[in-house]
Amino acid sequence: MSKSYRKRKRKQKRKYRDKRGMNRHHLINKCMGGSNSVQNLLRIYVYKHQIWHHLFHNMDIDQAIGLLKRVKRAKANQGGSHESMG
Repeated sequence: MSKSYRKRKRKQKRKYRDKRGMNRHHLINKCMGGSNSVQNLLRIYVYKHQIWHHLFHNMDIDQAIGLLKRVKRAKANQGGSHESMG
């Protein structure tokens, strides 16, 4: 990677981060037709934004909630299957 490329990338990252360590999160992803409108943007702390994408990749909020509900149902259906196995 060239020095100028790295410099451009750092500048681009700073563009989306303010002095309080916050950046923009699209409620409806741009790749799914979401826009940069105020209604579609959420200001969120950078570390929380990184965690969101680590856990849910590019899911929107409804998809993430659906996933969490399925996990909760699956866990409830397990019953006591992983109690002490000694």
